[in-house]
Amino acid sequence: MCDVAERWDVSDDESLRRVVEGVLDEVYRYASRLAGADRQLAEDLVQDAFVRLIRAARASRVVDVGPGWFFTTIRNRFIDHLRSTSRLDVGLPDEHAAAGGARGAVVTVDSDDSLAWLTDRLSPLERFVLVAHHVDGFGVSDVAGMIGKSVHATESLLVTARAHARRIVNTGGDRHG
Repeated sequence: MCDVAERWDVSDDESLRRVVEGVLDEVYRYASRLAGADRQLAEDLVQDAFVRLIRAARASRVVDVGPGWFFTTIRNRFIDHLRSTSRLDVGLPDEHAAAGGARGAVVTVDSDDSLAWLTDRLSPLERFVLVAHHVDGFGVSDVAGMIGKSVHATESLLVTARAHARRIVNTGGDRHG
């Protein structure tokens, strides 16, 4: 796992190559968590991040980067994708909106495969708010700003998304179906 305080030199092509090779797996894993089952989207997000880095480095706009640069770039591109497909403006299906549950309940997954299986079953918006809030550590008001919703609506979405995730884990989702 990348150390968030770490910085890498990208001032020449060889340094840039080492950085890309060194972070590719972790950056792809992050993009996959946002994209869920859409592997093409995950690959596009990663490719876009690396292309942006190469262009910025060659134009001398960036001389060193850290893990946060990649994660921020991918998260912003994912938000752009959601907006371009109008998924941000679509409400959750009725079956999810009716879900309740305690705010503090925890869903535990035992591996990256289990996490991928779980996130594949969440809507793109549910997946995004859970990753932004619980993985990236953004506050609810920050997540609300990212998705263009009120803090109250975002809190409700987080409660609903957590309840949906718990229900998937508890019932086994459609793992066998």
